[in-house]
Amino acid sequence: MYLTAQESEIAWSALQRGLITFADVDSALQIQAREVREGRRQPRSLAIILIALGRLEDTDLVGLLHGRAR
Repeated sequence: MYLTAQESEIAWSALQRGLITFADVDSALQIQAREVREGRRQPRSLAIILIALGRLEDTDLVGLLHGRAR
């Protein structure tokens, strides 16, 4: 699955901060790919999937997004 620039930046920041692992990213990408194969027109974002899997907290995502805005 193709990551948007925003998703890639958020994932990289989360990886650098130790919030997620490469395995977490891989799992989320596999879920996105499955959603596309199943006909989902717009798959969920990587961050939303990571939150749903319990690998990332919503407050962590807010912090990552806040860090991007600087």
